[in-house]
Amino acid sequence: MVYGCQAATEVFIDKHLSIYANVTFTSPQTIFTSSKGADSSVRTGDIATFSGNAGVNVSFFRNKFNLNTRVNYVGDKPTGKNTSVASNPFTNIPGYALLNATLGYRIVNGILIQVGCNNIADNKYYTPGVRTADAHLAGGRLPGG
Repeated sequence: MVYGCQAATEVFIDKHLSIYANVTFTSPQTIFTSSKGADSSVRTGDIATFSGNAGVNVSFFRNKFNLNTRVNYVGDKPTGKNTSVASNPFTNIPGYALLNATLGYRIVNGILIQVGCNNIADNKYYTPGVRTADAHLAGGRLPGG
């Protein structure tokens, strides 16, 4: 089961400039059924409680070009005991923020060429490893970038 909510907004400053943002709160639970038939609920270990994005779109040169710059935030991801990845040796996978940008050129309506760069600041970040992570045979976290 996953419970949560999301809020999003976009503001158009003028016909060439807009800013946008969204934030998500998630409370994920995994239901395990024991061999005796009893259900128990634990925190799903590879989903962040909070995440969000914020960005700016700027169009220029007769709307032929569009520059999008954005920040993506992903919060801590609890792992280890009392989560769905109980064997993970880490108690959480730390959150991170990434700066990304895309430059697009509209050739004609319906055809757009884009060049993008993700993780401009070259931040180190990690994602949870496999569910059977044990720090010996299977990694508890993997490089994300």
